[in-house]
Amino acid sequence: TQKHANTLLSPLNAFGALVTLYLGASKKTAVSYQQLLGLNLESEQADCAYFIDGHTVLRTLQAISAHVDKSRNELRTLVWTFINSDADLSKDFLRGTQDFSDQSFVRAVDFSQTKEAEVQVNNFIQKTSDSKVKNMFKGVTAKTDLLFASSVHFKGNWKTAFQPEATTDQEFWTHENSSVKVPFMIHTGDYM
Repeated sequence: TQKHANTLLSPLNAFGALVTLYLGASKKTAVSYQQLLGLNLESEQADCAYFIDGHTVLRTLQAISAHVDKSRNELRTLVWTFINSDADLSKDFLRGTQDFSDQSFVRAVDFSQTKEAEVQVNNFIQKTSDSKVKNMFKGVTAKTDLLFASSVHFKGNWKTAFQPEATTDQEFWTHENSSVKVPFMIHTGDYM
């Protein structure tokens, strides 16, 4: 992690990324994605995986994001896909990366040149994210066929700001048996 940076984990972004990957999957893998996403329906056909229209799901997620007041806030989703030079991607997957994001990048990479590929991928992500995302991937191997990443950049103001004096050091669990003290901002109120 980067020092002095705020990190927001977005369930909406994670769900959209998984739906995008679902669009590139087939047969049992697609069924597994549907089950993971909670979108599976019963069918008499064991290998049938096209119960949902993933593109509609992604457009709906983008419509939710469109409700952000753009005059006061910034919300931007980026998607990067890096594939081995000899790999093919389905048209549904490629369309999904566009449905899911404000900007989508697809690049062929020679993963057999592991160090060069890692530098190339990380430099491209850093450049296209305006240096907001750095060193995304480590340990790229010659067996890598696909790297997929998504990022949400949100910049805005709280309707009701946090009071700095309400910040306290509390335990944040990094593993089951390991924790660190970090500053927590606390805000109490009625949310309707």
